[in-house]
Amino acid sequence: MKRMQQAKRGRLSREDSSVAGQALGELYTIGFSALVSSTASVVPQVEERS
Repeated sequence: MKRMQQAKRGRLSREDSSVAGQALGELYTIGFSALVSSTASVVPQVEERS
């Protein structure tokens, strides 16, 4: 009984970590694309000023 619970807990934590990793990857991708788009919109303005 205890062994089964431990196995379940281990499987659950592994799934949780993979889900958390996927969410982190998506967040990172969204943040990176937002950063790129913001810098892309800022750079032309700076060039126009100078």
